Amino acid sequence: MKTDSPVLVIRADAGPVMGTGHIMRCIALGQAWRARGGRVVFLTANNLPSLLAKIRQEKFRHVHLRVRPGGRADAVKTAAAAGKFGARWVVVDGYQFDSSYREILKKSGFRVLWVDDLGSSGYCFSDIIINQNLHAQPSLYPHVEAQTRMFLGPRFAMLREEFGPSRQRRVSRSKRNQVLIFGGGTDHHNMTKIVLSALKSVPAPALEIDVILGGGYQREETLIGFLPLAGLHRVRIRRNPPNMAELLARADVAIVAAGSIVWEIARLGLPALLIVQAENQTKIARSLHRIGASLNLGHVKKLFSGNIQRKLLFLLKSVAQKQKMASCGRRLVDGRGASRVVRAMAALGMA
Repeated sequence: MKTDSPVLVIRADAGPVMGTGHIMRCIALGQAWRARGGRVVFLTANNLPSLLAKIRQEKFRHVHLRVRPGGRADAVKTAAAAGKFGARWVVVDGYQFDSSYREILKKSGFRVLWVDDLGSSGYCFSDIIINQNLHAQPSLYPHVEAQTRMFLGPRFAMLREEFGPSRQRRVSRSKRNQVLIFGGGTDHHNMTKIVLSALKSVPAPALEIDVILGGGYQREETLIGFLPLAGLHRVRIRRNPPNMAELLARADVAIVAAGSIVWEIARLGLPALLIVQAENQTKIARSLHRIGASLNLGHVKKLFSGNIQRKLLFLLKSVAQKQKMASCGRRLVDGRGASRVVRAMAALGMA
């Protein structure tokens, strides 16, 4: 099924434990590919209804693979689908797609772009490796092929079009401090409830709180008792909002899981408290804390209300600290990462 437009096949998954970040950053890559005249096909074996809706909203084609994610059958079916659609490039984003998986794609004749966060001691079998994290360095990939190109660091953070260079923070006109809470696409540990519980005990100043619930969040009933927050704070619950960039742009401070949203926050210069929801987020939170872009509250299982309250009040009161964080974040991420990646792919041939 070859077409005149170059086709990009993306293989990624989402779920209650793995979260939604792999799909969301691949949507950003798909947008950048489409901007150069290409077509995009998503292949998923596990997904969430909200993300399928997002993929279809972008008018990307979607194919469901009935396979065990990451296995040999998965790789073979992915290669077959890529051949059917006439793709030259296959993108893989997910920890289940190991070296042997990528080897099958390479030996099937495709160029492979591997989006990674962890590094690998095995052979990479990739034409391009993207690792958007601050701690990313070539030593994480000791066995790359001679032709492999590595694009490492937040300069290559792939953000959706809504976080492009034209998006800017807005000065809040509310007399209340604007606080945004987001536990990630699924919030596996119910970080949202923990944070709301802590904020309920903040007597002043009055807060205006936007609680963002990802499309995979399934514990909304546990939040009911926290909505009034003793009548002092105003709380709005927003489930899977379509205007995430707008909500972040008008916040004064964010309290978020240290997943892919950290690069969106950095792009907007939004001061934030980071909470680690999964082990792969530990280095992200620590590195951003170290350079002064955010404050790391540590792992969600070790959180306590007093620390959340103190750090939030410190940020709300410290104009200098917020300015430092905002400046640091904007230097890290400019919103052009996905376009840079697609340019590198185009240099090797899109079709």
